[in-house]
Amino acid sequence: MNKYYLTSKKTINLLLIEDDIDQVEIIKSAFDIIKENENLYVVYDGQEALDFLYNRNKYSDKNKAPRPDLIFLDIRIPKIHGLEVLRIIKNDPDLKKIPVIILSGSDRDVDIAKSYELGANSYICKPRHGGFLRLLSDLREYWINICTLPPDD
Repeated sequence: MNKYYLTSKKTINLLLIEDDIDQVEIIKSAFDIIKENENLYVVYDGQEALDFLYNRNKYSDKNKAPRPDLIFLDIRIPKIHGLEVLRIIKNDPDLKKIPVIILSGSDRDVDIAKSYELGANSYICKPRHGGFLRLLSDLREYWINICTLPPDD
């Protein structure tokens, strides 16, 4: 069966908020293999994430820190907890439309419930033994090829 997708000509900006360097490298490698028209930006803690989103400090240049179209957020990150970052994003009228996918090692019901309560668009447990390429390929397929992302304001 043939699949027909309407693919965007626009470059999609993805923001990964992840403190584990090994996980970041795995995710970057997977995106290098599957990416088409995406830019992947990485920040390593909650404070850096908010600086990126609000174009503060070293992220003041909007060309180097563009508004993301999609955010991948680990909830267990330093400085400002991921759930607090999620709360700030979803309570900000300028940011709340950006889909936030929780990408966490936690499968605890309390973390999952709290993430959705705070407005997460999806909660995905990180694969325990590899599988990142398949997971990210599936995420990319849905969020970039199938789903229509909110327009920029």
